[in-house]
Amino acid sequence: MPKRSKKYCVYPGCLNYALPGKNYCENHVKKTVRQRDTRPSPSKRGYGRQWQKVRERVLREYGIPRERWHLYDVDHEPPYDPAVEPDHTKYLLTPRLHAEHSRKTAKYDGGFGRKRQ
Repeated sequence: MPKRSKKYCVYPGCLNYALPGKNYCENHVKKTVRQRDTRPSPSKRGYGRQWQKVRERVLREYGIPRERWHLYDVDHEPPYDPAVEPDHTKYLLTPRLHAEHSRKTAKYDGGFGRKRQ
């Protein structure tokens, strides 16, 4: 069996050799393993079937065609906190395009499980 030649680590800017049978060196092999999302499931965070019904109603009221619903998220104002008020209907609900909603959530609402500033 022919001996394999060494190959470089594919991590950007790294000049070390990759581990045998791997694409990364020992310094970078751990950095490539995706971190698992540790947040509870959406239904445990308050986004179960009741939320789906409220979301559908909001999108319908704003006149968004059903075939475009997958492009939208419904934003809570103030940010949703089931410990304070679990009833979604008591919030101001506004449809936003997914990217816009993600940007707002991350910037202003302490989003995606991070603490508010």
